[in-house]
Amino acid sequence: MAGGKPIHLMKNVITYGTFDLLHIGHIHLLRRARELGDHLTVAVSTDEFNEGKGKKTILPFEERLEIVKSIRYVDEVIPESSWEQKEDDVRRLGISVFTMGDDWAGRFDFLKPLCEVVYLPRTPDISSSGLKAELDRLRKVQAVLVAEINAQAIRALSVTKIFPTCVKEFFPEDKDIIWTNSSGSESQFSADLFHQVVGGYTVIYPQMQMAYFMGFSEVILLGLDFSFQKSPSTGEFCRHGEVLQSTGEINHFDPRYRPVGEKWTTPRLDMQYGYFKIAKERFERAGRRIINASRQTALDVFERVPFDEIVK
Repeated sequence: MAGGKPIHLMKNVITYGTFDLLHIGHIHLLRRARELGDHLTVAVSTDEFNEGKGKKTILPFEERLEIVKSIRYVDEVIPESSWEQKEDDVRRLGISVFTMGDDWAGRFDFLKPLCEVVYLPRTPDISSSGLKAELDRLRKVQAVLVAEINAQAIRALSVTKIFPTCVKEFFPEDKDIIWTNSSGSESQFSADLFHQVVGGYTVIYPQMQMAYFMGFSEVILLGLDFSFQKSPSTGEFCRHGEVLQSTGEINHFDPRYRPVGEKWTTPRLDMQYGYFKIAKERFERAGRRIINASRQTALDVFERVPFDEIVK
């Protein structure tokens, strides 16, 4: 009692997670976690900790941290850098309730002597891994459609080709193709071409991975305007997405690139942008760089340099 009034002891709650590709299941879990007490601390896994678990994220730690911090149910955000820190966090932060999703049921019962441990039910039919699998399917869409439409012309080219395995159904017997693994994976940038090449929604992204694999210290982008005009929609959707129909080439240097009547799908510049950020980070982490020397470009991820300084 203080002045005849009962003292309210704050009930502190903590939860942990990666929070990559935030979805409604995350929001439900954080809301229910906050309802367990008066103050919710969320520990967000660092990139280094995730890498140690063999887990790759689409968003870097700093962005995931800011996103979680902006959620109204969250009072405080801290980094999670090891499995062992949980017991120390509970003691240091005066935690009353430790909570996780029920897919972790029983894993953290060792904390029960220190605080209450609650396993909250997950939102059914949604998960970050499921979203990543769908993104992996979508990023193959345009390559598959191009291969399907142009298989005969591509096959007639008497050169060695490098293609992802997602288009192999259109070239089952061809001997002049080097196949790169495009199967689903949490990896977002591959440094090992023998293992995988990530599509990234643009042919440029595999080329960046190839340059990295071959040891290039600098990659220079030329003619990358990062801007598309859409052809009219046909109003149809195929297994590759929304179908557009060309009324004449409007995006590429060669007017023959997309002839009148050819069908294609909408370029995902938003997804390309995210993958370019990943490539920039991976190159810079290795002491290398990607620069953009395009005369006209809407891409602001990479350092800009004048074209005339590169090509003299």
